[in-house]
Amino acid sequence: MATTRFIELSQPEIKAALERNPLVLVPLGSVEQHGPHLPTGTDFYASQVIAEAVAERLDGLVLPFSPIGVTPMHMPYAGTLSVSADLFQRLLVEVVGAAASHGARHVALINWHEGNIPAIALAAETLHRQHGCSVVVVQACYVAEELFGEQYGGLTHGGQIEALAVLGAHPDLVHLERVENSSDRIQIG
Repeated sequence: MATTRFIELSQPEIKAALERNPLVLVPLGSVEQHGPHLPTGTDFYASQVIAEAVAERLDGLVLPFSPIGVTPMHMPYAGTLSVSADLFQRLLVEVVGAAASHGARHVALINWHEGNIPAIALAAETLHRQHGCSVVVVQACYVAEELFGEQYGGLTHGGQIEALAVLGAHPDLVHLERVENSSDRIQIG
């Protein structure tokens, strides 16, 4: 299989992949301001790169999902898009539930945005009870903070850890020369 992205595969390839390993991963994030140096899709890009790396190692599929999360706290900033927690939860259950109807049984929800946490917890419970899925929720931003926080100044909004997460997959979207008036100037490397 050349790709782990569900939307890039044909129906027979998806069927074979789910028969081989019924694992699907769902990247979850947000579209919100991350300062003048990072794209508004930072949280989603970070979760996506992790989901794709894990899917490749474990022979799973990455389901398509909206990059938009539950982000009302950032609505005063231009570039922020948000949905209600209820809509986010329902959409997550419906998308993963559809994959479950085709054979997905193991689900990893890879999240990089704290505003999504309550809706994800409720969706995970629903997916388990209504669809029989075993669900693992990974709060990837907190895992990154635990692994790299001491070295890179902790998990700060638009800080070094988030910049590194985007640099790995989309270096053209990161503009370190724009960092100014930061509580801790970003230093990579």
